[in-house]
Amino acid sequence: MKINKNMSVVGISILVFLLYFIWPYLIDNIMAYVNIDSSYYACLKFIWNFILLFILLFIYRKYLKKDILDFKKNSSKYMIKGIKILVIGLVCYVFTNLLVSLLCSFGGNQNDNFNVIYDTFKAMPMLLILTTIIYYPIVEEIVFKKTFKDIISNKWLFVIITGLLNAGFNMALSTSSSLSLLYIIPDSIISMSFSYIYYETNNLTTSVLYRSLYNLIPNIAAILSFIVIM
Repeated sequence: MKINKNMSVVGISILVFLLYFIWPYLIDNIMAYVNIDSSYYACLKFIWNFILLFILLFIYRKYLKKDILDFKKNSSKYMIKGIKILVIGLVCYVFTNLLVSLLCSFGGNQNDNFNVIYDTFKAMPMLLILTTIIYYPIVEEIVFKKTFKDIISNKWLFVIITGLLNAGFNMALSTSSSLSLLYIIPDSIISMSFSYIYYETNNLTTSVLYRSLYNLIPNIAAILSFIVIM
């Protein structure tokens, strides 16, 4: 493994990665201590999440500014390269997701991640949409991609590690059974696609945009499901 020897860069990456995991527990403890009413809990959690977003944007402000300027100059090239990678990733995702769904159906399991999204949409649709198309694409691409790219220079090691970590973390938050953990396979594939897009374009803006577009899919599915049930 090739490791970046710039200790300040490595240190920032480690601190950002740890902050992402510590932040939810810190906020939950604060809100529990001040006894926040449950009716305001979701809105306050949303606000705290976006405070974390702004902290990360501030930490990487120079890098992100450079990326945005670079993206403006090369948007067509980056988007074309990105769509090719994403299409291949989506084909592999759909194929593996169907196989996993078939296996899980025998065991009476469903995709817990989608169920969580659907339940959240029913409770607070606007907060979910803003969180999934703005907060998560930016924050998780910074935490699971930018921090590791500053440390790992080997392309495939970077793609595999970041894809597995990102998918594994999301799966750990939503899974309710051991069999449903199989969904980490298709989820890792699509996450690796975003890592590959980032590595090939060397521009985080590209992977963030494609992840935002991809995250519209479960939102649209949740909306359609909600409409049909109504």
